[in-house]
Amino acid sequence: MIPAALYISAGAKHYYCVDIFEHPAIRDALPYRTAFDLAKLDADYFVRDANEIILKEEAGKAVLNPDYITFLKRESFDTGLPDASVDYVFSMATIEHLNDPLNR
Repeated sequence: MIPAALYISAGAKHYYCVDIFEHPAIRDALPYRTAFDLAKLDADYFVRDANEIILKEEAGKAVLNPDYITFLKRESFDTGLPDASVDYVFSMATIEHLNDPLNR
């Protein structure tokens, strides 16, 4: 989810994270704070500008703004998104999970 927040902070309109498992650590705020060096800016949130809060921190947990970032807990081949509804696909740590990557 850190790449999501980074893409949004760089100007992407919306980011969909797709995975079959939502690890509880994905909501830990410390990695986000470290990635953005939030300690120097504001420990409570990261913003694109004053009106667009991407991520807040509440009780040590990252709270992502659903207007910008959506987590889809499902198979990557079945996102539920309409055809041609995304402009860019970023894949990370995927190939090692495929049974037969050359025929996928």
